[in-house]
Amino acid sequence: MLTARQATTSAAVSSQTSRSPSTAGLKSRAHCVGHLSDQIGGNRIYATHDSSNAVFHLGFGGPMSAHCFEQAIAAGVSNALADGGAGSIDPDFGQDEVLVVDRAIRDEGTSFHYLPSSRWVEFAPAEVDRVISELATRGIPGRPGATWTTDADFRETRARIVRRRAEGCLTVEMEAASLAAVAIFRRVRYTHVHYNGDDVHSAEWSAGSWTASGRRAQLLEAALTVAGN
Repeated sequence: MLTARQATTSAAVSSQTSRSPSTAGLKSRAHCVGHLSDQIGGNRIYATHDSSNAVFHLGFGGPMSAHCFEQAIAAGVSNALADGGAGSIDPDFGQDEVLVVDRAIRDEGTSFHYLPSSRWVEFAPAEVDRVISELATRGIPGRPGATWTTDADFRETRARIVRRRAEGCLTVEMEAASLAAVAIFRRVRYTHVHYNGDDVHSAEWSAGSWTASGRRAQLLEAALTVAGN
């Protein structure tokens, strides 16, 4: 259960890359106002001092992240930006690059409980453009692109990676399509931003920089303001 003390209008939510947002970068901007249920990890919820924005970790994978997103929406969130790492499935998406998702392959199950069956879920073009522009003003170059959302990270096989790349995907992750479907169903403004977390397109997996990338802290800091603009 979401236990924030007050409703907020926007949220900057972390996905997949870490167990909780880095508190070091939040201390001067936000304070802890509650936490999610201990049954799903008890991730802390932080709010900016004017209570206009909240930031918290949504959990791992489509079902859990959608569950936490629903709790946030029920508490009053109407604008959201998710940021986190993703696996690069194309050499064209290199170290420290940033992708603002404009569509996601629905190779998971959660989105089908919210939207009619289709191959892709599309993100609002105006929101994608807005976030790219906002990031650029903060010195973070981003570009639009497609991602592959899957429920089975150990089934990101060589053949599947080749096929998804042929469909135009640059990254693979486990939440974007699910969260976008929730946002569309609930009529919430939503954007998803990735940095390059690891390399899954080469002959051997490369761990990359899931937690060490400088983009991680940059994106979290930017998201605190970009989500609510």
